[in-house]
Amino acid sequence: MSRWVDPWSAKRRGRLVSFTLACALASAVVAQEAEDRLSPEHRAWLEDEVAYIITERERDVFLSLETVEERDAFVEVFWAKRDPIVATLENEFKQEHYRRLEEADRLFTEIRSLPGRKTDRGRMLIKLGEPRSREEFDNYRELVTAELWFYQADPTKGLPGFFNLLFFKPQDVGVYRLYSPVIDGPGELLRGQAGAQRQLAFDNLYRISPELARASLTFDLAGPVNRADASAAMLGTELVMTRIEDSPKRAVNTDYLDGWLQYGNRVSAEYSFNFVPSRSTFAILLGADGTPFLNYAVELDFANFPVETDESQTRFYTTIDVNLEVRDPNGNLVLEDEKESYIELSRSQVQAMDGSSFSYQDSIPIVAGEYMVSVILRNRLLRQYTVAEANVRTDSGSPSMSDVVLGFSVEESAVEDASANDIVTFAAAGDRVHPATDGLFAVGDTAYVFVQVQDALPEHTLEIALLDGETVLNEQTVPAIELGFKPSIRLIRLTDMTGGRLEVRCELVDASGTALIRKSASMTVSPRTSVPRPAFTARRSFDAREPGLLALVLGDELWSLSRFDEARAHYEDAVGANNANLQMAKWKLAGAYVRERRAAEALELLVPLEPEFSQQYEVVLGLGLSYYLEGELEQAAQYLDRALTIRAPRTSLLNALADVYLKLGEPDKARPLLERSLKLDGSQEAIQETLSTLPTG
Repeated sequence: MSRWVDPWSAKRRGRLVSFTLACALASAVVAQEAEDRLSPEHRAWLEDEVAYIITERERDVFLSLETVEERDAFVEVFWAKRDPIVATLENEFKQEHYRRLEEADRLFTEIRSLPGRKTDRGRMLIKLGEPRSREEFDNYRELVTAELWFYQADPTKGLPGFFNLLFFKPQDVGVYRLYSPVIDGPGELLRGQAGAQRQLAFDNLYRISPELARASLTFDLAGPVNRADASAAMLGTELVMTRIEDSPKRAVNTDYLDGWLQYGNRVSAEYSFNFVPSRSTFAILLGADGTPFLNYAVELDFANFPVETDESQTRFYTTIDVNLEVRDPNGNLVLEDEKESYIELSRSQVQAMDGSSFSYQDSIPIVAGEYMVSVILRNRLLRQYTVAEANVRTDSGSPSMSDVVLGFSVEESAVEDASANDIVTFAAAGDRVHPATDGLFAVGDTAYVFVQVQDALPEHTLEIALLDGETVLNEQTVPAIELGFKPSIRLIRLTDMTGGRLEVRCELVDASGTALIRKSASMTVSPRTSVPRPAFTARRSFDAREPGLLALVLGDELWSLSRFDEARAHYEDAVGANNANLQMAKWKLAGAYVRERRAAEALELLVPLEPEFSQQYEVVLGLGLSYYLEGELEQAAQYLDRALTIRAPRTSLLNALADVYLKLGEPDKARPLLERSLKLDGSQEAIQETLSTLPTG
């Protein structure tokens, strides 16, 4: 009976095969181009030194790197991830690997054009190390030259407990090749019997060496061999061989590449492959005047927080660099905060942190809006870093409510000498909450609900509920007027639970029962008896006691959001605080005045600053633009020219200075400035037109 074949399906299959081959060829071309870009040192490392132990994913990432610095950092981390004993100065794995490379070259270089590490015997020595025993077959009349290696291996690595490797010289010609029971067969080991019937060849081989005969059918010494039916080579032989070949790569965790793929472009090359995981909490809490403050905690397992020690091992220390970025939904940078924090621990603190964690906490004011927040924590020791990110929202209006913070403990009156106006991280009115990062609790724990309500009316109530889906497990009501700046601290005992995902919901409710504001936080209750908590916390806080600082920071954020009038008002408040440590508030306010063309007021602020800040770009630029607006062109040219030498200019500075020179009747000085401006932004039609009218030569 004939079978009908759909010609269209056949064509489609043909196209699919062609497409697949084309993709494979394209990938090969791209990979080859990437290899061609490598320096000789990096090419040798990839192709000659680690070819047998690098995973495909690591190889792909290494080839995708663009700079020498990135590749150097990759190589360093590649070895660090394989270091079996991190506490020692030496990397035992790396030392052993290079010893094996040298040993392979010494033992197995048979011809000058093929170093021992490139031979089959050299490859297996590098991957597996020396065998427990090695038997040579090179003086047998019936046998081709062969070697039988015996290994005892670790089954947890996917290897047989005991196995053989067999190498032979096909027809006694060339170099040793790794024998395959499936592809080669027993006849290949006998002179003049290549291609012979398997059973006959096996019997002949068995009379010479039972061990060699067994190895001709299987490498696994624990598996059975049917000597009476040698034609049935064990089905798992090739699988065993694949596991042996892949054994150096199987135990390598390449998750560290995930951090590089997601965050590598946000840190310098020496950090890029040293990402470590962390847990985090972000919450908006309220200052006494209702100003929102972003509070955050980033928690690292102590195993991912290395510290140095002195010779007596009584002090343990490191330095962490913290970078906070706040961006609006369009990705525009609203706030950036960078600081370094020196961490010092005692021996007892380090011992207490064993199996526990380290927490870094900080806070900063933030104007109302929706934001994407990112915190990068870099530990200078071992160049490790972590990233914590969240979307946050701050609301304006009255009444108002903070975010809900779930804590594993609360300290009432914990902040000494705290006044109602003090801003302390994860604290209000002296009461501090210790946040449970990721909202994780154990059955039997007590969860503390920390939430603020401001400007509530007498009839308003705060209702706090613990929910499992739509089922209310616990409910509490608080008269909201009692709170003010002081937070509501309510506890929920997590007893008689089996664990699961729950929700804590807080609602500000009016007299009619309508929810005016609703905030919630997720909670995970683990069936374990306990969950790890930070044994040490490095806590920083925004210094709201510094006169004018709060107004200055909020002014900067508003300026970044193009809310210029509001920003100027905050800068005026900052300058009005008369803080000698915040002179920058004056030049920022002057910049706002220049934008509003209030040049005289800007000059009133800037002229007294010039003697001390003669190289401060904002001061020099502000003076130049102010004199420009006032029509004092000679002085404007002097300051704008100086601004060009302090910082790479924008088109606005170049165009303003060019206009000054044109008004001074010096077009020869204006032309190069306009040409430079067009190189920065070629779409400036007005500048192109002006340039075209200027005389040449």
